[in-house]
Amino acid sequence: MAINTSGLDAQLYRFTVNATKSQHLSQSISADILLAAIPVQIELVFSPANPLWGDLIQIQANVTNLLTGQPVVGAYVNLTIATTSCNLTWIIDGLYNCTVDSSDFSSGEYTITVESSLVNFESRVRDFQIRIEKIPAKITASLDPQTAVNGQIVTIEVDYLIYSSSLPIEDVGYVTYSWVGGTGVLTWSTIDGKYVVDFQVSGASVGSHQILVQASSANFKSVSYQLTIEITEIATQLVPISNIVETVNFRDFTNITVYLNNTDLNLPVDGATISFGVGPIVGNLTELGTPGYYSAYINTSYLSVQEWTVSISSVKPGFAPSSIQFTLRIENIETSIELYNTPATLAGNYGETVTFYFIFT
Repeated sequence: MAINTSGLDAQLYRFTVNATKSQHLSQSISADILLAAIPVQIELVFSPANPLWGDLIQIQANVTNLLTGQPVVGAYVNLTIATTSCNLTWIIDGLYNCTVDSSDFSSGEYTITVESSLVNFESRVRDFQIRIEKIPAKITASLDPQTAVNGQIVTIEVDYLIYSSSLPIEDVGYVTYSWVGGTGVLTWSTIDGKYVVDFQVSGASVGSHQILVQASSANFKSVSYQLTIEITEIATQLVPISNIVETVNFRDFTNITVYLNNTDLNLPVDGATISFGVGPIVGNLTELGTPGYYSAYINTSYLSVQEWTVSISSVKPGFAPSSIQFTLRIENIETSIELYNTPATLAGNYGETVTFYFIFT
């Protein structure tokens, strides 16, 4: 007995055969037919093969009979990537198409799960890998000013651009700078159309330094740029507060007071060493309570009566030295003499002692 199963669906069937003959006992027997589903193969093709973020990805599934290699027509084919699901449309033979917008995802590697099903064919699930690449980018940066001193504000401006079109990568970029003087983050400026930061130079030694600027984002490639900044000594000036020419009597004490100015930023300089010298006398000025002001007293007892030059100089690391000169004129001590409890004319006899009393100051 031969049974043609072409009209049957794939499943388990049971049938019974009865045998009868005159003057014989009748017999029957049961048998099972298991019609197996036809196995299928799924292959997947992407276009473009190496998509960039923002590309429309054409995905084509080829569903074939694994036993014969013939196309499977009319199947339900579905794919899932991340949280996005798409039913593929039959095109011709065993080919099914779907379009996915890669901008619905972030760049990175994803698993595509494809499922096919059709009556009398095995349901098949297969995973494929796809990588969505970041878009190439480029960067340029500028520094203003390129030469600065500690305490000065400088500005970094960065153009983070799409490589192919030079269009700006607006707002989504994470742009940073780092150097010996510190680190920071640049922010997107709608007005300037670029990433900008202002920062104060601090703690940088005098000399040339590199500033590393880096830009990255979820869907654009990371790039970097190096800037050079030259740190110079801070220019200073000693400004006289007391008289630049001082006239005193011998043995008097005289005061000299100066103000040390940061001329680059017009700020007081505190913590400096201010020294003075005049003849055999040398010493340091004392810093006063008000920033930038320094003062000292000179004892003229150690100097002779004449005109002297007082030289004052300043020293502080990172600051250019400054100097100034005062003129000190030392004069003889003014004196006076007068009679004390004695008339200007005394009368006496010849041979007597006459006594006068004087006060000499």
